Parts: sequence; structure tokens; C-alpha cells
Amino acid sequence: MAKKTLTILFVDLQGYFPRMDNISRADSPTIPQELKSTIDLNAEKHNGTFLKTMNSGVYLAFESPTDGVRCGRDICTQIERRNDSLTKQNEATRFRIGISTGEVILGLDGNVQGDALNRATRLQNFAEPNNVYIAESTYAAMDRTGIHTENIGRDTDQTSVYKLLKSSGAGLHPFQKKSVLPVIFLFIVLVNVLTITTVIIMAQQRPDIDELMAKGDYRGVLERAAELIAKAPEDLHYHDLAIQAHINLEQYEEAGAHLQGVLESVPESGELCNSTVGLLVAGGKYQQASAFLENYCKEGFTADLGSVPGADAEPAGSVPNSAASSTTR
Repeated sequence: MAKKTLTILFVDLQGYFPRMDNISRADSPTIPQELKSTIDLNAEKHNGTFLKTMNSGVYLAFESPTDGVRCGRDICTQIERRNDSLTKQNEATRFRIGISTGEVILGLDGNVQGDALNRATRLQNFAEPNNVYIAESTYAAMDRTGIHTENIGRDTDQTSVYKLLKSSGAGLHPFQKKSVLPVIFLFIVLVNVLTITTVIIMAQQRPDIDELMAKGDYRGVLERAAELIAKAPEDLHYHDLAIQAHINLEQYEEAGAHLQGVLESVPESGELCNSTVGLLVAGGKYQQASAFLENYCKEGFTADLGSVPGADAEPAGSVPNSAASSTTR
């Protein structure tokens, strides 16, 4: 017997025996032949040596760890190409491959034993279909130029296990690849999130228009009313509050212009005359109430100004220009 350091590749046809039960006898010989043809072709290409078979699997030996890894990669590539050309998924072939490097014992009868075989078998058992799992011993000894791997964890003896990636970008999340598209995508998402968040915060922080009126913030009422009226131009409540705010700020001309605009553009808005003139009367602004009644609310106003104490009084205050001549006696 002799000892030698070799790289062992174990390739197994996943689900071989269940598959044999699902195919016809006429087709059954193609399964082992298909496996054998693919393995033989790539073993010869990469200087591999056939060792033995075990159930549906085959052991190959390589002097070079790099040759062993490249052989496993090419087997996977060819199997996937074949699977892509099939129309029936149940005819697809699935391989799992484990590769390990170490000292083996070569028997005189050609039998090979050693931890490298055991480890290759173990790696194959939990490998993903059509993938190559590589032991740390192989990874450390091979030429990694053009070969891309991913460390996926540790074996039972706490040595690292590597998964062979099928391209330089394989196994990477799209955001890990060198591209400006993910950056642009993230930027757009961030902008949208910030915009939505800002709108929500502003909406939560912005006082209600009735709350502003109750606080006596009449300029705030006018600003908020302008926004709300732009969205709901026929909502008389917003117009009423805007007119009240103008009056409380003694902006009678602005109040009159707003009232006139509403009366001309919004149907059934005559009720604003009652509320506007009534507000002026309640506030003792009889001269302004008379002017509004004469210029804007000739019809539909029901209050009797003459019945209000002090209705003939002329308190100081501005009067809308358009009403000046009509109120002069």
C-alpha cells in the first residue's frame, strides 16, 4: 500500500432511485449512461482518474485540486444546459458534488481509502442540486484565478466549506454588484419615503381651521382657508370663516370682495349674507353692516337693522369704497 495526496471528487445523481421508479424500462438505461458520459468527458478533459462507483455516484481522483474543481464546475454547467433544453421538468438531471483534498491510501487491489473520500461524500450529501461544495483543504491548495467561491459555513470538524459560484456575480445580491442602478433605485425610494413622511408630519402638525378661528389666529385662518378653498371651492364653511377673519381684522373691503366672489360663483351661497351681516351687527359694526346689505345682500337678508339698539350709530371704521355713496345721507 502507498500513501498519496489527492483531490477526490464525488458526484452523485440526486434522486436516482426514485427517478428509476418513474420512468419506463426502455428509458432506464439512459440514466446511468448519461451520468457516465458526462463524467467521463470532463474527467478526461481535466486529467482526472476514475476510482470507483457507489450506488448512483462516482469517485474521481485528481493530482491537481484546481483540475478537480474545474471538472466539477464543467459537469454542473453541462447538466444545466441539458436541463434548460428539456420540455418536461421531471426529465431534468440533478447532480450534487463534493470535493476534498487530503492523504489517501492506495491499495494493491486499486481500492482507495482515506478521510478525503469521506469528506467529499459528506459535502455532497448536503450540497444544493447542481452545485459544487469544496472543502477548506481543496480551497487552500487550488489556484483560485477565475474561480469564484462563497464561504457558506463550517464542516463538522470546524473547517470552512466553500460553494463554487457559477460566475463572478453568482451568489451576490443585486445590490452587491457594481452597478449604478441599485444606487438610483435606493435614492428614488428614499426620496419618496421622505416626501410621504414630510406630508404626514405636516398634516398632523397643521392646526384645524376651526381651531385657528377659536384661538383668534385670523391670519392663520386666511392662509388655511385659501388652501382648503382651492381643494373644495364650493364648501361655504371655508368661505364663511375667511370672511369672518377679514372682518375681525377690519379688512372690510377684502371681506366684501370675497363675499361678492362667492355669491357670483357658488350656487345657493346667499346664506353667507345672513352670517356676514349678522356678524357685523353683533360686533356693533352697523355702518359696515348697512353697506354690506346695500351692496352685496339686497335680497335674502331677513334681519331688521332698525330693530337693533344703536343701529343708527356711526362708529368709526372703514367702509367698503363701493358702499360709501350708498350709505351717505
